[in-house]
Formats: sequence, C-alpha cells, structure tokens
Amino acid sequence: MKDHRIVINNNSLDNTCENRFFKTDISIGYEHYPGQVHKGSVTKHPLYEYDGQALFLEHVIDIRNGNKCFWFMWYHENGMPKLPGSGVIDKDDIVTVINSISKIDFE
Repeated sequence: MKDHRIVINNNSLDNTCENRFFKTDISIGYEHYPGQVHKGSVTKHPLYEYDGQALFLEHVIDIRNGNKCFWFMWYHENGMPKLPGSGVIDKDDIVTVINSISKIDFE
C-alpha cells in the first residue's frame, strides 16, 4: 500500500494525508496526539477510536487553489491513513452532517 502521509525533509508525518488535490493543513487546529509538532485536527481528541485506529475531522487545503475545507480521515495505529482521500466538505456541510446524524433512529 502506498504511503499517503505528508513528507517534509524526508520524514513522513503521522496522522496526515496528501493526495493529488488535497492535503491535511498541518498549520492550524490541534495536534492529533500529544508530542506531535504538526497540527491539522479540528478537535483536541479523535472523534472515535477503536482497536488502535482513529477517526479525525481535519483541516484540509485544496492544493490547486489554496481553498480551506475539511474531511473525515481514518488512521491506522501507525499513523498512516486508511484511505488516500475522503469526501471534502466545507463548514456548512459539516453542520448538515451533524444534523443528519442527530436524526438517525437506532430502533
């Protein structure tokens, strides 16, 4: 599997993702875990963790035009993204997602 983490000075940054069009914005937000020097998480803690894997909402940059957006990204325990990309959304879309989740009927 190809490593899609952001690479700076030949170092792969754990809990980051970069593809052809988008990448984690490591300049804003929170560190994914204590001790990381880069940022990118919208929240101080993962949205969900299970068996060493974690789901984050991340700040993202469109590398074609510099636009700021967000994506939900799953990471393996080793810090590599589980998928090389995710649906990119804006702030209004996040509110729509939260509202939709809040209306789920778990009967």
